[in-house]
Amino acid sequence: MEGLAKHAPNYGICIAYQGTIPVWIGTEDWSASSLISGIPGVHTIGTVIGVAVKYVAFSGFEEFERRVLEASMQQHNQEDSDGPVDEGNICLQSSDLYSLARMNFSLEEYDITSSFNVYKAVYAVAHALHRTLGCDSGGCSKTHVHPWEVPLSICSPPCPKGHRKLLTGQHTCCFDCLACPAATFLNKSEPTLCQACLPEQWAPPRSEECLNRTVFLLAWDAPISIALLFFLASCLLMTSSSAVIFLLNLNTPVAKSAGGRTCLLMLAALTAAALSSLCHFGEPSPLACILKQPLFILSVSVVLACVTVRSLQVVCIFKFASKLPPAYDRWAKKHGPEVTIFLVSFIILVISVLRVALNPPRPSQDLNFYPDSMVLECSHTLSAGAGVELGFVSLLSVLCFSFSYMGKDLPANYNEAKCVTFSLMVYMMSWMSCFTLYLISRDQFTMAAYVFATLFSVLAFFAGYFLPKIYIIVLKPQMNTTAHFQNCIQMYTMTKQ
Repeated sequence: MEGLAKHAPNYGICIAYQGTIPVWIGTEDWSASSLISGIPGVHTIGTVIGVAVKYVAFSGFEEFERRVLEASMQQHNQEDSDGPVDEGNICLQSSDLYSLARMNFSLEEYDITSSFNVYKAVYAVAHALHRTLGCDSGGCSKTHVHPWEVPLSICSPPCPKGHRKLLTGQHTCCFDCLACPAATFLNKSEPTLCQACLPEQWAPPRSEECLNRTVFLLAWDAPISIALLFFLASCLLMTSSSAVIFLLNLNTPVAKSAGGRTCLLMLAALTAAALSSLCHFGEPSPLACILKQPLFILSVSVVLACVTVRSLQVVCIFKFASKLPPAYDRWAKKHGPEVTIFLVSFIILVISVLRVALNPPRPSQDLNFYPDSMVLECSHTLSAGAGVELGFVSLLSVLCFSFSYMGKDLPANYNEAKCVTFSLMVYMMSWMSCFTLYLISRDQFTMAAYVFATLFSVLAFFAGYFLPKIYIIVLKPQMNTTAHFQNCIQMYTMTKQ
């Protein structure tokens, strides 16, 4: 250490320790110097890691050094002989080469690469001054220069907007520029960092700030919401008014052939299904998320169960009256239809309750479907429980269609195959369209499509099953008589014979 300090007191030295063994890290000024390597016992100081600049050969410099050195030696000889000194070589007296010449120092031992580094620095300053002073071959336009007018020497130009600095060396002025990806922004206080946006925000690539996400929900005051609310009010008006009409004409043949008191249950279920659409409006709430799907599924299941049982009864009476086992008579006379409807409704109710209890839907924010938007919805919309509910309703739909189709050739007062088929097709097609749309879009129009599918399904069941009967009760009272129904049955019996 003392020898190193003695021979190279001004060299850059850094010492690191690996355990108890020192590791020397030095610049090229001393790590590659023959003077240092020649110090006695230098090999005992430990490991030396030297950092050196790659050698760069530049033409003409050695020839320049040789000529200047010869001129310096010539001037040195003239001074020793007290001869006249060449005035053209006076500037050489202040150069290092002049001192080297007086000490008979050989250029072979001179570090040309280090000299070139100095040359580049001086050359850069000279060019900066030349440009700042406005110099040309004829002179300079300025005589005084302020320090801040000299151009700065930089390694890399400034990064464009939204690009972070990636340092490529030891100096902060040398860097590459990398664009900040989407959902991040350039932190101006930390130009080397692309900071992530908050979950409720987004940012395009190469951004310097985050933007608030667009919120997708079916607002109450939106024009499309107002139109859907009018549609809902119309559905509620139709079901409630129909319930009043059936209640006042409950003992008439048309009401009895439609199911009697069961019709009131069906109309109440359709009303509940229509009201379930209110859960789609506004910001989702815990109660709305719990009621939205189960209420509609339960209501539709009740309607399908009622139509299925009624269709089964009509088919059995007209086509299998002589072949029915005694069990059917006991089932029909001991409130079997009502019990069947209750059991079907109870099963779907249990499925819905278990689904909500085991995997409760809650208000959630979908931040992944759109990069710049946030969808406010209920979680677990497409869960396993929802699949079980859908499968149960699909089974009921198949049974309902099957029994209704079996009665396609029954008297017109009892033949509802076309109407029920129409209702089921509208119901299935509307919801298949909604599920497909949900997979490709989650905006407010998709939410409106869900409401429309709900109300359109209610309207399809009402129009397919109840509207023809309301028409006869209100506008064709002459067809709502026992005599007319008996005549229809006799005509059917005669055609079958």
